[in-house]
Amino acid sequence: MQLGPVREYVPGDATHLDTRGSSAMAAGPANDRPIQPETLHTHVQLALESGHRDLIATRCALIAIAYAGLSVFNAFSMPEPIVMAATSLAFGTAVVFAALAWFHFTYDYPLQYLNALAMLELTVLHIDALMFTALTQDVMNGLGLYVMVISTGIFLGSAAWIVGSVAALILTWIAFMAWIGVPIDLAAHGTALTAAVLFCPFFYLLRVRAQRRLSTTQITEARYRAELEAAHAQIDTLTGLLPICAACKSIRHEDGSWSQFEDYIAGHSDVEFTHSFCDVCMTELYAKHVHT
Repeated sequence: MQLGPVREYVPGDATHLDTRGSSAMAAGPANDRPIQPETLHTHVQLALESGHRDLIATRCALIAIAYAGLSVFNAFSMPEPIVMAATSLAFGTAVVFAALAWFHFTYDYPLQYLNALAMLELTVLHIDALMFTALTQDVMNGLGLYVMVISTGIFLGSAAWIVGSVAALILTWIAFMAWIGVPIDLAAHGTALTAAVLFCPFFYLLRVRAQRRLSTTQITEARYRAELEAAHAQIDTLTGLLPICAACKSIRHEDGSWSQFEDYIAGHSDVEFTHSFCDVCMTELYAKHVHT
């Protein structure tokens, strides 16, 4: 039995990848056949991205709530010269994330857009942090950069996107600090930034390793299910009433044609016949030769 490809990944479902029926059964039990590397890689990527999509809407909603609260906090805690700008900045970020949350909850977009949308989140947060640093003229208010660098390894599902995002975040942060004239302690910030860059691939590889183990189990289970369904299909073809000739023992097909018993069984199962004689037939057919 051949199971067709499935476009979207469903958590816990591996039937869309490398599952075959009776042809796979002939190759051996499911756990004895190695999983093709490209099959496993595809399954892992789909699982990572699908799991991320399940969380992205909730994450955007929580960030919107957090920044709405921050806007209230800024309104009562910021110095008079920047209170309006700081409050508006936090409130504007809350509105953007509320819109993103609505979009994610409303639309079922293809998975290939997921990394770009996640990078959009990071970009909005990055701009907010840079603008707040410009308002306060304090580089410590831009330290959210380290959190965002680590977050790329936690939320993005592609190594290429992670590398590009980390590079863009760091370069724009350095360029903006130089543009607004905020001094940077290279020793302190360099050490912290190096640690963030190292933690980023660590979290990504940890996610990939865990998902690889889970995907291996899911693909193997899907193979077992395919083989079981194929076995049930074969059993179903050999149940019920078989019209058989009382004289020659031929089997009648649904279209009215007849075939030898061995041909019918071989065509509806994986059974192959070998021919010999039982003791009774041997005696009856070759008694003359035996006695002579």
